[in-house]
Amino acid sequence: MGNPATREAVMQAERDQQIVEANKRKAQAEARIDAAKQRTWLGICGSLGGGMLLFMTVSMITPLSSTLVNVALCGVGGILFAFGLGAISNIVLKKTSMV
Repeated sequence: MGNPATREAVMQAERDQQIVEANKRKAQAEARIDAAKQRTWLGICGSLGGGMLLFMTVSMITPLSSTLVNVALCGVGGILFAFGLGAISNIVLKKTSMV
């Protein structure tokens, strides 16, 4: 039979190791969440920027009386811009790691 103090020390070391591993997993999860928040924010900013650019461009190439068409084209253009930005972001992030 082993010494009770030694057995207790081994159990405490195992608990400490489990706590350390849990903290590592928590930190990694938080880093992934932060990266996702950053990507979402960049996507929103990029989409709004693309929409503003398209708002200026579409208004120059459409007749002045087409207000709803202008808004619809800007919305569709903003969505397509956001989709393209997301696709480029995924390609870049597959090649490089932010975390």
